[in-house]
Amino acid sequence: MTSLILAGVDPLTAIRYQIVVMYILLAAAALAALTAARLAERALFDDAHRLYVAAESGWLTVLDNRDRHLTVTSRARLADGAHVVTVDPASHRGYYPLPHGSDGHPALVAYQPSQ
Repeated sequence: MTSLILAGVDPLTAIRYQIVVMYILLAAAALAALTAARLAERALFDDAHRLYVAAESGWLTVLDNRDRHLTVTSRARLADGAHVVTVDPASHRGYYPLPHGSDGHPALVAYQPSQ
């Protein structure tokens, strides 16, 4: 806007251009957020419409997503630090790397949620 005013454009015209630029930036940010949410939704839910949530406290919660309503289907305490989830899409078994297993070394915990 400043460059338009310095170039001799009417200040009201410069303000209108600034408003248009701000709306374009707002629309771009909204579109980026919606795109990221849609892509993340595909990555978060498995083929059975389940959402796996692993907290750093060691708790794992499996939620079923039916008709846009989440229902808890399974909940278990795995181990401290089990907050990264990798799920096998065929068996729905989750794998959780632990920084310190029972012997003090890194370990991989497998968990099969209840059906």
